[in-house]
Amino acid sequence: MSSPLSQPEVWQAVAPHYAAELVPTFEHYANEALDLAGVGAGQSVLDVACGPGTLAFLAARRGAEVMAVDFCAGMIGELAARLAETPAAIEARVADGMDLPLESGAFDAAFSMFGLMFFPDRARGFAELHRVLRPGGVAVVSSWQPMADVPLMTTTFGALTADLPPSPPRAMPLVAAEAYATEMGAAGFVDVQVVATRYPVEAPTIGAFLDSMERTNAALIPVRAALGPSGWAQARARAEAALAAAFGDGPLVGDFPAWIGWGRKA
Repeated sequence: MSSPLSQPEVWQAVAPHYAAELVPTFEHYANEALDLAGVGAGQSVLDVACGPGTLAFLAARRGAEVMAVDFCAGMIGELAARLAETPAAIEARVADGMDLPLESGAFDAAFSMFGLMFFPDRARGFAELHRVLRPGGVAVVSSWQPMADVPLMTTTFGALTADLPPSPPRAMPLVAAEAYATEMGAAGFVDVQVVATRYPVEAPTIGAFLDSMERTNAALIPVRAALGPSGWAQARARAEAALAAAFGDGPLVGDFPAWIGWGRKA
């Protein structure tokens, strides 16, 4: 069984707040990915599972021409709204990263930042990145490291989901560095490398942190639906207490560790 995060509906629910609240943090990872790929002026770049265009806008600022795709119409709508305010060399469309409606060999670099990791068929996702690259082109994919390595998230989700039955077995997301070599190699990439990176997330209060989680964390959409309004209120109170016990009553600061992997099309 695939993750609920492989469905566009949960991302549609958080799209209106995603750009405003998460882009500043996600830009750190995107800039690092662009540096690793050496993206510069005149290059053709593909951003798969682009969300509100975090990487797409940064690539365009470097002089690249960008195609940005996402399976969630709401995310493409947010990207289009940003383009209306800040025009850039970005074409955006709704498309499935496992079946890209794009020509083979069309791009110098292709990215999927925290998107392909949730694809129900990652092999198809990697194969599509490989197909659309020119020979010598670079694909860069990022994923989170295991949530067990992020105390802030284990504390939060442990409290919020305590009243839910265990989740059914699902296909594992891409959370292991070793998987990059295996999965990108199987798609035909060579010279695969992976680096660990992390950037902090800060919130002035526990309440502000949980408010933002409610607005922007797609994984919480099915949790809230399962608990109902009363159950969610109890779960949130439990999370506030657990976070205060673990991190104190002051501002919350937590590092979010990720992997960034890249490989070259021969």
